[in-house]
Amino acid sequence: MSTDVASKTNNPGMEVTIHTPSGDVKLNPLIVRRYLVNGDGPVSEQEIAMFLGLCKYQNLNPFLREAYLIKYGQQPATIVTAKEVFLKRAYRSDDFHGHKAGIICQAPEQSELVYTQGICPPGSKIVGGWAEVHKDGWTFPLRVEVDFAEYVGKKKDGTTNRMWSEKPATMIRKVALVQALREAFPDTYQGMYSEEEIETEGLPRETIDPEQVIDVSAEQGEKPEPQTERRRRANKFAGLDKAVFGTTELNTCGATPDQLLELRGYMREDKRVADMVQRKLEGIGYSELSYLRQDEAEELIDLLRPAGTEPDPPQEMQPIGNSDATNGDNAPDDLVDCPLRPGDRLSVSQYCKTICQERKAAGFCIAIGENPPEKGGML
Repeated sequence: MSTDVASKTNNPGMEVTIHTPSGDVKLNPLIVRRYLVNGDGPVSEQEIAMFLGLCKYQNLNPFLREAYLIKYGQQPATIVTAKEVFLKRAYRSDDFHGHKAGIICQAPEQSELVYTQGICPPGSKIVGGWAEVHKDGWTFPLRVEVDFAEYVGKKKDGTTNRMWSEKPATMIRKVALVQALREAFPDTYQGMYSEEEIETEGLPRETIDPEQVIDVSAEQGEKPEPQTERRRRANKFAGLDKAVFGTTELNTCGATPDQLLELRGYMREDKRVADMVQRKLEGIGYSELSYLRQDEAEELIDLLRPAGTEPDPPQEMQPIGNSDATNGDNAPDDLVDCPLRPGDRLSVSQYCKTICQERKAAGFCIAIGENPPEKGGML
């Protein structure tokens, strides 16, 4: 794969050039933010870097809907790959000798499983999917079976989403096929997961003409994003009520948990307030409230708090050290701030390099000092 990565003074951040059969496609953070983010949440610089890294490493063209960057609320962003990409790449491989896939059904009060190509017998229910991939030189095909209950897509209220309700056989068959292809060709599909494997719904299918995409930094003369100071959430607050704050500990740049709770309340009540606060965060180069300093949070609250009202008395808590401090005698000594899990400090050796799926998908993580593989990264 031949790709170029360059940093340009008139185009903030990493620019990726992907060479495709239909021509070169250029991506940069500004284009990603404007045209390629799905969902209602604000993506961070780290999440965009991971998306660009995967597109570059796997030569994916998001304008053809080969890859999606999805962000809902404050949840970590998700990167998914279209199923068609898995099949197209398999067909181009000289080792690929075809595949079979279907569903697994079971009748009520029966232990016997029925394997079909895609139609469930009357009176039975779908309990899983199966797939086989045949490769040159293999005596037996690689076979995968997946449990329907593990992958059925859910809405926020816990009910099954539309696609899985209307086309359960199609969806679980796709999950099984994608997993079989990924196991059969691990180097080809490293870090790539289909939308059927991850809870997503309503992704756009219409392709985007790259010729119509405006590079807002280069072509419209937009000024480069200002260089902002790098902040560390060095104030740790402990003893929080998890039912109120969603956690028992919180790292911030000085803003207290009560300030952040009050700001979130104002943001939920009025979208205009949420937009104003988000612009404030963008001005300091971050997307999370926890990066606000105490005086910055208080300034926002003074503007938003109705006249004549006073805030509730703050909880009795003080910062306990800084974000570099270990949490107990047995805590790892290689903790870092995770940009995809705000407020969390994770072990480089025990989590980042062994468990983190986002790092595996991108092939690197700048938060722990790694560069893309082609630039001397760790993976």
